[in-house]
Amino acid sequence: MTDAPAGDGAAARHDEDAARMEQLEPSAVELVEPGLVRVPQRTATLPPATRTNAYLVDTGMGWLVVDPGSADDAELSIIEQALRDHADGDALGVFVTHHHADHVAGAPALAARLDVPLWCHREALRRWRGADGGAPWPPGVHVEELDGDGWFGEDVRVLSSPGHAPGHLSLLVASGSLVAGDVVAGVGTIVVAPPDGSMTDYLATLERLATLTTGAVYPSHGPAALDGAALLRWYHAHRLARERRVIDALDVEPRSLGEVTAAAYAEVPPALLPLAQWQCVAHLDRLAELGIAVERAGRWARC
Repeated sequence: MTDAPAGDGAAARHDEDAARMEQLEPSAVELVEPGLVRVPQRTATLPPATRTNAYLVDTGMGWLVVDPGSADDAELSIIEQALRDHADGDALGVFVTHHHADHVAGAPALAARLDVPLWCHREALRRWRGADGGAPWPPGVHVEELDGDGWFGEDVRVLSSPGHAPGHLSLLVASGSLVAGDVVAGVGTIVVAPPDGSMTDYLATLERLATLTTGAVYPSHGPAALDGAALLRWYHAHRLARERRVIDALDVEPRSLGEVTAAAYAEVPPALLPLAQWQCVAHLDRLAELGIAVERAGRWARC
């Protein structure tokens, strides 16, 4: 979803984002900086994106494959070829930033094919596999659970970055650049939708990552931002601006979620209002935590 900034045009902004994504969305394997290779994969993701960027990250101990989001054999073969071309086939493991399908679909199969561990946050694994453990994985897949910040060697820092999803992780590489998963997007913005999404966590993540990132930001969808910290700060300011519009949409008399969404996202085309409603719920949940909004019988009002 593209959550247009407050005050921007109506449907034209969303059409523009779709056109920009089509023009700017990476489609070829590329060494984007020393020790970092982007491998776009066609995935079943939310529009306007059509691909998820997998990455090869040099840890100094071997290369991580980040977010292989397609289980298609041809897409996995592209990653394997990129490892041969750029990393001498030296795979340390498969790493997933969070549990959404367009980031993990190819992870088990690739870990089995490369005979390497699969790393993910324990919260991501719980949601990915579900209460019944999910469908069987290929034989030999070994999962190593993470629970927050850490390191791969001396060069790659694992950063807890929840908000879009519980247990979301990002990677800060030696250059100061950030492999951001779904913290940000190269075009438009990222959906933060309960129950997975928490706007409170998301705002804290944006603030923290902006202080740590000194290079580019490499998102899972769309092109990189060379001034990564500036993009992260823009996201934070944009979310707070939208939050002010949600507050303005509330009244002392309770209003339905649909009414609040329609007022706070007045520029969003009707077809995208269901996605906007997810975002609105995340803002309302945060406002309830702050004691600014209250829900009564499914309707929302100012406190």
